[in-house]
Amino acid sequence: MALLSATTIGMFLCTLPFCIIAVHSFREYLTDKQDPKKKHVFYAFLCFSVAFILNLIAYIFVLPDMSPGRFMAVTALFKLFDAVNIAGVFWIFVFLTDFMGGMKRYLPLVFIHLGISLVLILGMPYGVDIIDGTNYVKDRAAVSSLAILAFWLLYWGIVAYNFWSHSKLMTKRVAARRSQMMSLGGVFSVLSYLCAIFSNVFPGAILVHLALFFATVAGIVFYAGFVAPERLRRMWEE
Repeated sequence: MALLSATTIGMFLCTLPFCIIAVHSFREYLTDKQDPKKKHVFYAFLCFSVAFILNLIAYIFVLPDMSPGRFMAVTALFKLFDAVNIAGVFWIFVFLTDFMGGMKRYLPLVFIHLGISLVLILGMPYGVDIIDGTNYVKDRAAVSSLAILAFWLLYWGIVAYNFWSHSKLMTKRVAARRSQMMSLGGVFSVLSYLCAIFSNVFPGAILVHLALFFATVAGIVFYAGFVAPERLRRMWEE
């Protein structure tokens, strides 16, 4: 059970920063409900935190010998994790359009892409494989995996590129660093999902743990970008 404990702890560690950002963004949203940027950040990290909580519960539920009912519950949790996760990416893209108004014209197409991806994720077969009696690899259908990767890589790539480019136009050092942290968070998010998907092709614990590691780093970097504690801001100013 040591490996199961390690993955469960890893899942908790990558869940925590996203939940903290969700709470922080909710407080910011309550201070000014008319600011669309605060609303969209809250929606995004609410989705991410809910998705990771669902995944954490799924980790805990996985056993070497699962009853049909437990297997169906775990399958549903994994499906919801993927679906809610890409909904969070959608809201991050919407947040990006708050800074770059010209990209708003793409929102209807992105929304349609989101709908198609959700149908594929929720409709495709899905299961759980147990490795060494303790670990699991999510067994997605090929179409579902491609739908996740297409959405995840495309929009996180757009977000990461644009936030990094936007940071070069900023005159305030703290604002530029925060934008760069958002960009790096997108890069680590891409690496996390790549490892998760590839763990289906090359079964083993290493890729699963790498996915959790990159997700944790993404959460920490996002925390620096979206919350930016006062001590960190002073360091950036110096």
